[in-house]
Amino acid sequence: MPLLRYSLLRLGVLLASFGLFYLVGMRGWPWLIVSVIVAAAVSYLTMRGQRNAAVDSLASRAARVDQPKGEDEEAEDRALDGK
Repeated sequence: MPLLRYSLLRLGVLLASFGLFYLVGMRGWPWLIVSVIVAAAVSYLTMRGQRNAAVDSLASRAARVDQPKGEDEEAEDRALDGK
């Protein structure tokens, strides 16, 4: 859930950046490029807590996947490998 929250917050900042620069009068490619750069900088500077929570969530998910195999799984692997 923290990853979804962080992603939605970043999307919101990007849309706000698009809207702000559009209202200022920027159009075309410069408008898109400047908006993306500003949104990335704002997200990086202001969302440290949400970013860390998202990273921790991904790290815990990866740790669960990388758990060592039990005896049953190792026996199955040996049987399938023919050893």
